[in-house]
Amino acid sequence: MENHCPDRAVTRTRRSAWMSALALIGMAASSAQAGTPDPKAVNLRPAYGACVDKSGGQMEAMTACMDTEFAYQDKRLNQVYKRLMSSLTEPAKTQLRTEEREWITHKDASCQGSADPGQFDEINAYDCKIIATADRAAELEKRAPARKP
Repeated sequence: MENHCPDRAVTRTRRSAWMSALALIGMAASSAQAGTPDPKAVNLRPAYGACVDKSGGQMEAMTACMDTEFAYQDKRLNQVYKRLMSSLTEPAKTQLRTEEREWITHKDASCQGSADPGQFDEINAYDCKIIATADRAAELEKRAPARKP
């Protein structure tokens, strides 16, 4: 009987090559999905792309890059949300709160991995959350008053 399972070293090499390819095209592939913005248009930092490139497709290193970028984008979103809220009337604040809750629900549903996710699904889902958060921050920045120096 013939063994159809590839050698573990070959499997690791293929997986590493696959993850490296994913790292190199991850942001572009995510932005190509319907309704997903161009990463440059939503201010993903060049350091994020460089970090992912340097990760060599290693899951732990890629996740560390993504953790850093998500923290940055989440902070950016929270800051602009607060700045926008401070400029609104009470009815407009209520409307923005409702809008934000709906956005969170939509983001969580859109960026959900599969029921039994593998590394590819986990990376894709996390990348989706980063880009969605950056997109939302960019959207609110257009609506918020300019920052005071």
